[in-house]
Amino acid sequence: MQLPSIASRDLASHVRRELDCALRAFADEGINIGLQERECGKTLFLDLVIGEGDRTAPPSLEQKVRNKVASVLSNVVMDHFERELARRIIHAGYHHFSKDEYEDLLRSVTDELNAEGTGCGLLDRSMRRLYVAQSVADYLESNSELNLEGFVRFRLKEYISEIEEAVDRAVDTYMMEREYGEFIRLLRYFVETQEPRADEIHVIMNADGQFWLADSKGQKVKSDRLDEMVIEMVDGDIEYEDVLMSNLITMAPKAVVIHQPKEVDIPGTYIETIKSVFGDRVRNCYGCPLCGHSVTKKGL
Repeated sequence: MQLPSIASRDLASHVRRELDCALRAFADEGINIGLQERECGKTLFLDLVIGEGDRTAPPSLEQKVRNKVASVLSNVVMDHFERELARRIIHAGYHHFSKDEYEDLLRSVTDELNAEGTGCGLLDRSMRRLYVAQSVADYLESNSELNLEGFVRFRLKEYISEIEEAVDRAVDTYMMEREYGEFIRLLRYFVETQEPRADEIHVIMNADGQFWLADSKGQKVKSDRLDEMVIEMVDGDIEYEDVLMSNLITMAPKAVVIHQPKEVDIPGTYIETIKSVFGDRVRNCYGCPLCGHSVTKKGL
């Protein structure tokens, strides 16, 4: 019976520790499998060897050992190699980022890679773990020696591609969030430095998702600029969010009241954007005459 030999340079300590723990399960069944170490340059080889008294172990043991080794190596790849691979991809492809930005990106990538049940195929961590384990098991069916780092780089190209795509997605998300943050800071500065043109403005939305703005007396806000934007909106050039924010920022009110009755589902980004720009000037109302009126009132 020939058991596999696992070679590793950078992950040898993790492989040794994980294998030591995994092989104890066989000892509980009365079969002793140990590890013999040998070095070749900076690479450590871990040879699995069966105890002298267990030479007559059943043939099924070989398959069980391969499956156990495959599970161990998939854990090592997912828990240790994956983050380092992501780090190298970021460093190689996005070297223009500062150190802090680099670390932020790495955290974003790691969070995405560590998420369970949030994607399909190899986007899901559990599916990647299964993919790596199955690939290792298949390889050991016809090969008695496996170099872990080389195996991942040259045999798991689909897996590597998924990590690269995860990095690209994280970079895109990071850049959009950074640009959005800079945009919000600019709007906040504009609001804070502009003389308020209204004491209080009410943001009211009807059941169709259309909104309208009212003054402190509940009267609909009228403006030529608002009418122009509505025409552009109907033509498909701008969105409701653009109309809302443009007029709120132009008026820079001392207070913004968002009416949010239960019957109306206002998108979360709507509210978050207003709060980000106007800060403590914003308050929510969940039930008042204006809230009830907003369900049937026609929008802009």
